[in-house]
Amino acid sequence: MPLPSIVLVDDDPSILELQKITLESAGLETQGFTDPLEAWEHIRNRRTSLVIADWEMPGMSGMDLLFRTKGLARPPEVILLTGYGSVDRAVEAMRGGAVSFIEKPFDPKKYIESIKKALARASGELPAVKPDDNTAARPVFGAPRAREAYAKALAAASMDSSILVLGESGVGKEVLADYIHQNSARAKGPIVKVNCGALPEHLMESELFGHEKGAFTGADRRRVGRFEEASGGTLFLDEIGDLLLPLQVKLLRAIQERTIERVGSSMSVPVDIRLVCATHRDLKQAVKDGTFREDLYYRINVIPIHLPALRERAEDIPQLAQHFLRQLSSKAVRKVQGFSREALDCLLRFPWPGNIRQLRNAIEYAVVLSQGDVITPADLPEEVRGDTLASASAPVVVKIDPPASQALASAASAGEVPGEGSLDERLKAVESRILLDVLARENWNINAVAKSLGISRSALYEKMKTHNIKRPEA
Repeated sequence: MPLPSIVLVDDDPSILELQKITLESAGLETQGFTDPLEAWEHIRNRRTSLVIADWEMPGMSGMDLLFRTKGLARPPEVILLTGYGSVDRAVEAMRGGAVSFIEKPFDPKKYIESIKKALARASGELPAVKPDDNTAARPVFGAPRAREAYAKALAAASMDSSILVLGESGVGKEVLADYIHQNSARAKGPIVKVNCGALPEHLMESELFGHEKGAFTGADRRRVGRFEEASGGTLFLDEIGDLLLPLQVKLLRAIQERTIERVGSSMSVPVDIRLVCATHRDLKQAVKDGTFREDLYYRINVIPIHLPALRERAEDIPQLAQHFLRQLSSKAVRKVQGFSREALDCLLRFPWPGNIRQLRNAIEYAVVLSQGDVITPADLPEEVRGDTLASASAPVVVKIDPPASQALASAASAGEVPGEGSLDERLKAVESRILLDVLARENWNINAVAKSLGISRSALYEKMKTHNIKRPEA
């Protein structure tokens, strides 16, 4: 199997040489350029898997090069390097389609990990998030405010800065923490989660820092704390606003020094962690009220990310509902395939004070109690369905993503939906037409098409493959 083609672009020959040595030591072959224009000629004429480009270069910036690659039939993955790192710049890079953002000087080990992850993604071997059985299986963020939050999270994942996730209970703060971890250079390490409001103070200190044998009554053996467990990975402190002041002092020291002391010991233990905290509380007000330390607040609030409430991202409800339905139905004896339009209307009208967690509970309720293979208003919790009565007519199954459903509605109103064939055949025909129309409108710019349809580039390529859509010859 041929080695992936990696192109390095940096106007500093010493940095270029350092990258070549680092990558070749890992068994990877590279082609280096100090002139970005010369690099572009190489990239557009040869199949390239990955481009690693400096941000600031004379003649063409790394961002300019990134945008040019998006117009290629098979665009490579792009990583941007910069000696002037900032969150705004990282967010800009991720919005432009960069797979990662690395600050100079870079740590060789983390640099290699980022490169290997980018190559795995380029080959289709690595999903954005590892699937599991919880709500973090595949984050859904089509709405603008949700996309903004996840773009910021993806940009921040490439650095080790502390992140503070803000938002109401149930909006998916833990899901975002998983997303940050899985897209960071620490993805192979553990992610350790602690709910700071779930344990009493006398247990929380031992939970975080561990204890020595005999440190207190009942301590019959040494216990390693969550900080040590998370070393090499990510520590997620949920509901940090509930942490009492005495423990805030010890937490501040651990974050500052990157060392901890087990309860009952005076020996310092070094820890290597990435810290992600979350809270539904207003920490600024808590600082004013004297219930949260100001110095700790600024330590954990390096990169704040606000997750919107579900009522503020209603366009994501159909896709979230379908996601939970697939997840829950796969475990049920009887498979439920979709929602009636009336049931979907109920989901869209409800304000969801409990946010995504409440939506998942409602879908689970419906899957357990439904009598057919389609969820109707009668299957939903009473508070969700309100006064809506289940339709006596045969339901229409809705099993499509929000962007496609909107386009399908437009096509139906214009009389463009095929009049013959099964429902799946008609939906496929309409989806194919939508894809061709948007591809033509965006001049086959894959990045722009994926953004317009509200799906990832990999999902777009998969749909094009399904419909046998190929880019026409120039």
